[in-house]
Amino acid sequence: MQIGISDLLKLTGAQLKHGNLGRAAFVCWMSVPPYLMLACWALLSQIAIPTAGESGLTLIALFSLCAAMLLCILALSSLHPALSKRPTTYAHIVLWCYGFLAVMSCYLLGTLNLLTGLIMMAAPTIGLILFPARLIATVFSVSLAALLILSALAATNTIAYAPGLGIHADFSPNESLYFTASMIIAASGYVAYQTVILLALLDAWRSREESVRQQSATDPLTGVANRRYVLEHLNNAMHGTRRNDRMALLMIDIDHFKQINDKHGHQTGDEALVRVAEMLRQCVREQDLVGRYGGEEFLVILPGTDQHAATEIAERCRKAVSTVRVSMGGEAVAMTISVGVVSRILQEDSHMDDLIRLADDAMYRAKKAGRNCVIAG
Repeated sequence: MQIGISDLLKLTGAQLKHGNLGRAAFVCWMSVPPYLMLACWALLSQIAIPTAGESGLTLIALFSLCAAMLLCILALSSLHPALSKRPTTYAHIVLWCYGFLAVMSCYLLGTLNLLTGLIMMAAPTIGLILFPARLIATVFSVSLAALLILSALAATNTIAYAPGLGIHADFSPNESLYFTASMIIAASGYVAYQTVILLALLDAWRSREESVRQQSATDPLTGVANRRYVLEHLNNAMHGTRRNDRMALLMIDIDHFKQINDKHGHQTGDEALVRVAEMLRQCVREQDLVGRYGGEEFLVILPGTDQHAATEIAERCRKAVSTVRVSMGGEAVAMTISVGVVSRILQEDSHMDDLIRLADDAMYRAKKAGRNCVIAG
């Protein structure tokens, strides 16, 4: 059972990655089980309560089976080239058919039935997640208007109310414990079924939002944090840190990077950036953050780290990068970095720009000192 639910969650959540074609086909497949269960219930009810034979349960069973078949045909038709090239048209066909079937099933069961209310509540909610709001609002409005008209006609005895349950006949399902209990069970099952689907869609939506957030915070080339995110993280860390706690920064610059780009091309320069970034991530701690500050410069945030510990981490990074070899013109060239280190006790007037400037100044002193070294500021 757990595997089945897990598979359902993955299948349902994956629909957010599809277009109108895949989502509409999913709606068809998703709707088949409820109609099959409704057909089984109608057939079993005829056996359980013979006196209800004239109540129209046969009509419910036939309608449900036809509805399930129609939905399967619609789902399979998404594979047809003519419809696969027109996903918007296919989505309109599916949703209007879905609305028609929902109205008919609600009429057969009773427009004021508990299941009718649940269907009219759950279907638009899920539809708004999968499809354009305007389309769902149109289908829902027309379906609701149809139900209101059917209710009015039934109230004036123009048509029968809930012909599938036979409320117009001598036998009334409202007086049957079997029908009352089965309706409650059916309503509970429908709620559980729709809840699983809705939760899966919402979970997939949150996962997609998180994925978008991560992509917006990540440098696409190196995979480390981009400049916007690393500065935002530093600002939040400084404001969230208690006063008199330490904050350390490493400003790192790849030595002779401009010469690498000019002489060997940007592709080689990109490879150098990727290799250096990978090595930096391996050298820092779990609580630290490596970000690409700009061009060939990297900024490393070391919360709660004093000058001595920060210098040790910087030295570890420098030694690790010096083992990196990048192929340039058939020759494996060693990469080196210059690192500026700064660590300060945060005060009320501490500002991240001042901390970055100190780290940047230390890094430039490392450049002037001959490169491939660490200087503490």
